[in-house]
Amino acid sequence: DILWRGVWPSLWVMTPIFLGELLLGIVLALLATARKDSWVDRLLLLLAIAAMSVSYLVMIIFGQWVLGYYYNFFPVWGWGGLRHLLLPVLIGIVCGLGGGVRFYRTVFVNELNKEYLRTARAKGCHPVVIFGRHLLRNAAIPIITRATSVLPFLFTGSLLLETFFGIPGLGYTGIDALNNSDLQLLKALVIISALLFVVLNLLADIAYAWADPRIRLRS
Repeated sequence: DILWRGVWPSLWVMTPIFLGELLLGIVLALLATARKDSWVDRLLLLLAIAAMSVSYLVMIIFGQWVLGYYYNFFPVWGWGGLRHLLLPVLIGIVCGLGGGVRFYRTVFVNELNKEYLRTARAKGCHPVVIFGRHLLRNAAIPIITRATSVLPFLFTGSLLLETFFGIPGLGYTGIDALNNSDLQLLKALVIISALLFVVLNLLADIAYAWADPRIRLRS
């Protein structure tokens, strides 16, 4: 019952963080790749490295103080409506976006000189088609790999966000179980994390076959 009550708040927080980090990371990485070696590319790389260098804890405290206490844009504690979700989701996306942009940009840049992209340019395809269709489809394997490896840790490893914002999710439940020396609950959380990791890796293998027709699933 305790775990079941914690699943839904964690889902409400981690799902928009995961989707926002994934979509924004891909879009910004495509923009940096399309403008490779320009000031846009360098600026995005600088911001990505800066976001990777700042501690998660610093981002939480800074966001709460500036956006919560000083400007009073968002509540900084509690679990109620949409307004309670906005600040932790925003902080979660910003904290994970730097690593995502840098990873996806590296993947996309490695594809730039491949023959299929040169052929698409020679045929006069629009840049949106070249980057949004051909490049993105051929870079799907590392994107799927990173997404499925990050998701379990987002779901069960949100200790700081849930603790600092009073969100009664699995991360908050884990901290509470640790403080109360509830070993059975901690074991259950570890098992859930392991099961998530295994299931998502299985789904990633299935997604590989969908993304790349050359891959075939064998029993």
